[in-house]
Amino acid sequence: MIRTRDEYKASLQDRREVCNSGERVKNVITHPMFKPLVDIRERIYDMRNDAAGISDQVLEKTTTQVTGQSAFLGTTAAAVNAF
Repeated sequence: MIRTRDEYKASLQDRREVCNSGERVKNVITHPMFKPLVDIRERIYDMRNDAAGISDQVLEKTTTQVTGQSAFLGTTAAAVNAF
């Protein structure tokens, strides 16, 4: 089972030592440099755990123009059906 947003945040509070510009970060979750990254990851966990969102997810395989590697683009079935 995929962990939840709360489990993700709890995993960041494990006494790890994180430094930013040579200074120890006391709380990765609330630090201004890391908070946006934590917030984005939380939203990813929310989307992944949202059963309704998963069932409507449509992935399209494509090749990136920059690296030439395969990638998947996500959209919703509702957006596809609108066209």
